Amino acid sequence: MRMNFGRSTAGASGISSSYNNSKKIRVDLGFSPRTSVFLAKISLIQILCSNLSAESTPTKITVSFSEDPDGDHMMLTETVTTLQTGRTTATRATGLIRMDVIATMSQDYTDNVYIFAKSDQGTLDIDTVTITWEAP
Repeated sequence: MRMNFGRSTAGASGISSSYNNSKKIRVDLGFSPRTSVFLAKISLIQILCSNLSAESTPTKITVSFSEDPDGDHMMLTETVTTLQTGRTTATRATGLIRMDVIATMSQDYTDNVYIFAKSDQGTLDIDTVTITWEAP
């Protein structure tokens, strides 16, 4: 098995308790060769957050991800994870989602996924999303 990962190159600020499609985050999974259909076992999604609001501090984040930028073809439906705040910086947090699924995309020859997120309360910024996967 070949291990790999995809990481977002941009985050989103002001994530609140409702979805905002303009704040989606694109992750290029880096599947190779680009001329083949993505088929891999997704293992872990790591979400690095910052600027957690002081009042109504977020404690959980709900994410879903789609293979299209409109969020109509989901690969992961709404999943909630608890945020672990930083040991030295309470305004930073990490959310982890452990997965053990073999996924493929219905749209041939693409390996971009789009992350949609909302907090349980307050606001936060998502700095980076990393998705770890392995291919046969």
